[in-house]
Amino acid sequence: MEPSAIGRRFERLLFFAGPLALMCVLMFFVAYASEEQEERRRAKCLRSIAEVIANSQDDLEAARSRSSKLGPRVQSIEAWSALRQVLIPWEVRNSQCDQYLPKFDIKDKIPSPSELIERLSKEADVLVAKPLTLYGVELPDRASISALGTPIRMELQTLVRVLQVVLGPILVLWLGSLYNTRHRETLFIGHLSDVRGLYPHLINVYPVSLHGAPTWNMLRKRSWIKFAMYRYGQPALYACIRIGLLSVFIAPPVGFYFGSLLLLDGGSYSSFFAAVGLVVALFALGNIICELLPWHVEKRFSIRPSATL
Repeated sequence: MEPSAIGRRFERLLFFAGPLALMCVLMFFVAYASEEQEERRRAKCLRSIAEVIANSQDDLEAARSRSSKLGPRVQSIEAWSALRQVLIPWEVRNSQCDQYLPKFDIKDKIPSPSELIERLSKEADVLVAKPLTLYGVELPDRASISALGTPIRMELQTLVRVLQVVLGPILVLWLGSLYNTRHRETLFIGHLSDVRGLYPHLINVYPVSLHGAPTWNMLRKRSWIKFAMYRYGQPALYACIRIGLLSVFIAPPVGFYFGSLLLLDGGSYSSFFAAVGLVVALFALGNIICELLPWHVEKRFSIRPSATL
């Protein structure tokens, strides 16, 4: 395969950055709107509180039954104390949700754990049912998709999680293809002598020495500063330019994908989404490292008399 054919393939792969970035931007927008909207933050906290109470429901019920024979006031005190013991560790980890904790007076009758869970869940459902609104853009609380002619409705955040699972392997495949294609192209470029054989896509930016330019030995004799700039500074500058141009295509989809992973709480699947994000990061970093390969960074083309127009 010729360098020009590999260059065309690399350029076609770069075009996929557009639709991938669009999907990642939409996911990030939903995740960011979910975190910024007050109703969504409150619903998230209420559901988290309900989950903590549900995990300790047996202990809370046991505390209520032990104190039931001692009168309603003692039962309320015991129920309140047991509830506080359950929620204090949660409060330490979720200090931003303190304002959404259920407020009770010891004189009041504390509802049973099942009643409290039901009340919190209903309140969270009412809050989540409100549409997402951010910067004048309104999104419905549920998304409708069609699978084999069957309409399916799911929460918008659930749809984003599904897209994250689907887009993770797609990003890895895209970044891996970019790396393999670019790596092979750099091997050809390292042995290429005529700049006209280089496929002129955006990333192929290399220093070109005009005919009659002074050699390294001549520059070393004239000025060490000019020699250092010509020998090391110029290739490093062009390498940084190539990395910057490549980042224009890689950074948007990878960056917004990471942002959506960080903003949405993965719950029990947090480790899975963290692993997916780490793999995507490693593949993205591999493309940057590819631009720093020695035979690639030090490549310089010279225009000889036979190559001049």
